[in-house]
Amino acid sequence: MFRAALNWARKELEWNVPNPFEGRKLKEPPGRARWLTQSEACRLAGLEDVHPHDLRRTFGSWLVQAGVPIQTVSTLLRHSDIRITDRVYAHLSPDSLREAAAVLDRGAVSRSAFTLPKILREDAG
Repeated sequence: MFRAALNWARKELEWNVPNPFEGRKLKEPPGRARWLTQSEACRLAGLEDVHPHDLRRTFGSWLVQAGVPIQTVSTLLRHSDIRITDRVYAHLSPDSLREAAAVLDRGAVSRSAFTLPKILREDAG
């Protein structure tokens, strides 16, 4: 991608910048003649109208559905703010809501922690 950007800048903007990638070939894995382009891979897989962002969203969705914490998903997707990740993917993690409600059902939280101190109760009464 960087190579393409440099070539574009050199041609369209007439920038005289060296391209360190010029003349290099991508290294192919053993047994491969060349890398597949996105359109070739989609055609071979029988997929239509697939874009790179679709793959990103699938990646994030599968992580959340697998129980990966939303903070970790946010970091992996390199979102600038966790609220972005939360807004897009939180609905895919209904188990976290069930787990939070189960904490209260199990009595794991002391009910006395939610009562007013005795001094405040006497003032209110």
